[in-house]
Amino acid sequence: MKDLFLQERSKLDDFNNKLDQKKLKYEDVRLISKDYSGVLDQITLVTKVSDRLQRKLAEANNEIGSKNEEIKAKNEELEETLINLAKAKLGKKASSVMLSVGLLLLVLEEYLLDDYLNTINMGFVIDLSIKVMIAVGMKLLESRLENYFMTREKKKIIRDRERVEVSKKLKPSLNDLSLAELERT
Repeated sequence: MKDLFLQERSKLDDFNNKLDQKKLKYEDVRLISKDYSGVLDQITLVTKVSDRLQRKLAEANNEIGSKNEEIKAKNEELEETLINLAKAKLGKKASSVMLSVGLLLLVLEEYLLDDYLNTINMGFVIDLSIKVMIAVGMKLLESRLENYFMTREKKKIIRDRERVEVSKKLKPSLNDLSLAELERT
């Protein structure tokens, strides 16, 4: 290409010199017209190729954009599913802990207070009231324990996201590379 431009520049300079000196012949005009026609054909071809490549690039960018939107939607759906799964898992964990604590408290109540409550009047009502209070207290504590577990899980998720974002920042993406860097590779 470089040689083509040098030749064309030389032909143009030669033509302009003849034109300035008024030594222009019909054959010179015919040659410059032929050269111009060739250059015009090459420019037309290059422009068509460039337009086609630009169109393909635009189509590829549109496809990438739509795929990115799909990925974002899937990520949001996945995140929602993970949150629901974590809630269920943590709710089950909280229930298990509170069931164990509740059973332990009921066994302790039976062991420590049963003999005493059997000797007093209305001992059955007091025993039942204590068991109801333990059950209600366990339910209240279960929801608080579940909230505590969820808070811990959310903090863990946030830490993990921050780590991912930091690692993304440390690794340059293809989009961040300049054209010169791409040409070198």
